[in-house]
Amino acid sequence: GAIPGPGDGIKITGAIVCYTGKFPWKARDLGILLSKEIVPLLPDTLKLDVWRVVLSTRENAIVTKLTNEGYSISQIQEMVASSQGLTKSFLMKNIGEFNDVAGNLHPYGAGVKKTVIGTYASFSGSRPYTEVGEEFGANYLNFMSTPDWSTNEKFLDMMIDNGDEIILSVHPNVVPSGSGTTFKNEIAYLTSNGYSVSGVPYGDGLYRMIKI
Repeated sequence: GAIPGPGDGIKITGAIVCYTGKFPWKARDLGILLSKEIVPLLPDTLKLDVWRVVLSTRENAIVTKLTNEGYSISQIQEMVASSQGLTKSFLMKNIGEFNDVAGNLHPYGAGVKKTVIGTYASFSGSRPYTEVGEEFGANYLNFMSTPDWSTNEKFLDMMIDNGDEIILSVHPNVVPSGSGTTFKNEIAYLTSNGYSVSGVPYGDGLYRMIKI
């Protein structure tokens, strides 16, 4: 009843803002409902406006990524409206694509719930992240050759959307300037997604990336 008929974009988004302002905990359910019942009737630009209001910051970032990857609005709508939701749909898409990359020596396992990132080189007594990953039975990057950043970003998105414990084989502050470029880019990406390096090491002596 809060949503007027299609045709007046300002009224539609205004009503949604009013509703979610009063009932913010219902925003996700409203987003799924709208994507099933109302969004199919709206032009693509207005669909994006509606999602911008009802979806989370992370989900909106996923919509942007999917749009940039060439996914149509109707394809994105199906993912938003699916029973598993946009984030899970995006996670499963990325896992499939990541595990199919040629030269991938360590496929990602969603059930593991732990991921190790770091450097191959040793700094201040650190060990290669692949070695730490094996010790923890965790996910980690391991390719026959260095993967491009788009593949690396898929890996980071997977650990974010799967809620993995993110273990650092080395603290970024001890990696010298000019070394560990990919690792530092990973830290910057995770930081931009609301993570920070734990203030103190855990009982195993290693730091974590934690959600703030």
